[in-house]
Amino acid sequence: MIRKTTALLGFIASISAASAAPAGLLSVESASQLALSVLKEDWAPNEVVVLDRPAFSLQYPAGWKVATHQQDYNADRLFTIEVANGDSYITIKVFVPDPNADADDLMFSIQTTLDGPMIDTYSREHFENWGSFQGKGLHLKGKIAGFLPGGARIFVTTTDGKQGLLVTELYYSDDLEEAMPGFDLVRNSFKFKQ
Repeated sequence: MIRKTTALLGFIASISAASAAPAGLLSVESASQLALSVLKEDWAPNEVVVLDRPAFSLQYPAGWKVATHQQDYNADRLFTIEVANGDSYITIKVFVPDPNADADDLMFSIQTTLDGPMIDTYSREHFENWGSFQGKGLHLKGKIAGFLPGGARIFVTTTDGKQGLLVTELYYSDDLEEAMPGFDLVRNSFKFKQ
């Protein structure tokens, strides 16, 4: 899969570098994201791990690790999956929504923690979907710790007032090739059980 991604990204970069992108065409960055997303379903059964919990299930790439050593680790409520051979990670929090707080409140709290203190943000993009879920999302791009190119995608939803989901995908540019397809796998496979 990595060879396919590298070849496709190289092809897209060579096309983009050969000519200035006319209006309406993809930038190298958006083309790279598109190329990584297109390959998200190219996973063999031996390339994925299934995480099946009482309230939800998801898949992540083999070689990635659930960070069970973290102090606040809870297999059913709060956990981080670390990218193999990299520093990027995805943190997932499953929670019971507070009737006095909404998705905007949660998003503001997480944004305040990341945007500025952790990431010198150059751009902010809002989005509304994470896999099959609708909610509030924010993509921060910039420099992590002031000098490492990367960013974070933050998403929050309260699906039916009974279940909430808060996801943070933190990535470093050096890990993009491995992180983005894996984040797509997690995103598209995450399901709450009824």
